[in-house]
Amino acid sequence: MAYPVFTWSPLLDVTGTTKFDVLVAQFGDGYSQRAPNGINNAADVWPVTFRNDAETIDAIYTFLKGTRGAQRFEWTPPRRAKGLFVCDSQGIARHPEGGNVWTLTATFQEVF
Repeated sequence: MAYPVFTWSPLLDVTGTTKFDVLVAQFGDGYSQRAPNGINNAADVWPVTFRNDAETIDAIYTFLKGTRGAQRFEWTPPRRAKGLFVCDSQGIARHPEGGNVWTLTATFQEVF
């Protein structure tokens, strides 16, 4: 299956984190056991920001809204391999300098 490809680049100050899905069994004496939940238990989460003219921001917004928070899309994060991601939240604001400069923020979550 071919997935849509997200081609826009976020601002350079992007910071990704890795979220681990771990099963934990906690016992009454303070002892616990931890194990990865499945073979793909480490997923990257990227809060991203885009700043550009209204036309470009509208194109990004339309792409992300079209996925409806559920459809996977291909994206290559900084210093990582291409992967599949979803975006279930985004926001748009006029840049404080005004003019035709807008800012879009979103969170990309890796899925398998």
